[in-house]
Amino acid sequence: MKENYLSIFAKNVDEIKDNGLYRNFIPIANKSDSYRAKVSSKDITLWSSQDFMAMGSNKEVQDTIYKSIDILGLGAGGSRNISGNTKAHELLEKTLSEWHKKESSLLFNSGYVANLSTLSTLNSIISGCIFISDENNHNSIIQGLKNTKKFIFKHNNMIDIRENIILY
Repeated sequence: MKENYLSIFAKNVDEIKDNGLYRNFIPIANKSDSYRAKVSSKDITLWSSQDFMAMGSNKEVQDTIYKSIDILGLGAGGSRNISGNTKAHELLEKTLSEWHKKESSLLFNSGYVANLSTLSTLNSIISGCIFISDENNHNSIIQGLKNTKKFIFKHNNMIDIRENIILY
């Protein structure tokens, strides 16, 4: 007799909990002007914020976003590959290129997608490419290297690299 999917999922979740791997998210109430948050009525500092350089609370950035909403509206829309490109994408890429003194820029919707896309693209266009990667790299790098020639060395272990990699 086949198990039903709900019992399969329930068993899986129970196993994750039994192994201490179940994820409980802490509810926070961010303050808009800092990396501070309130957790269970206690003020804390968020050391893992994705709001790099606190730009999310920068008045000039906020004003620009409000103006953009008036012009472009709200909503994810979809991937640029499917839904098309906006002038905002092009302007941001141009601005980033100028700022970094580069010929061009390409926006990705996350660092994860950037790593995944870049590594798999490099592998497809550089013949004989071999990647050397730390075993504790971010999952985006691990997934980007899935179908590549690679050597994964022990975390921060230069001896492992010297003993196992022949560099030409």
